[in-house]
Amino acid sequence: MSAKVTHIVASQSFLSQSAALSPVTLFSPAADGDFRLSFYFEQGAGATFAFARFDWTDDSGAQQKSGNSVSPGEFDQLTIMAHATANNQITIQATASGTINYSLFATVEEL
Repeated sequence: MSAKVTHIVASQSFLSQSAALSPVTLFSPAADGDFRLSFYFEQGAGATFAFARFDWTDDSGAQQKSGNSVSPGEFDQLTIMAHATANNQITIQATASGTINYSLFATVEEL
């Protein structure tokens, strides 16, 4: 049995954001596969709460996984494994209430 090497297929940084982030496509797999989805979310001053969320499609349909809600000066990080189906987007988005200032760093690795 040969070992498969994990590799990064997408990485994106959203620096000093001041509004909610609509879904952004990070990767669209050409074939069904397994992926590690990770983000680091840091919030500056402002919003009452904010959080980030991954969305993808597996064999059962649309899926999503959110991080924890964070307050000003806090951070959150999330790493999950997901099975994604071919030609369906893996996206990330961020939601907040009130005025916001945050940075979000997202990575998709093919397993």
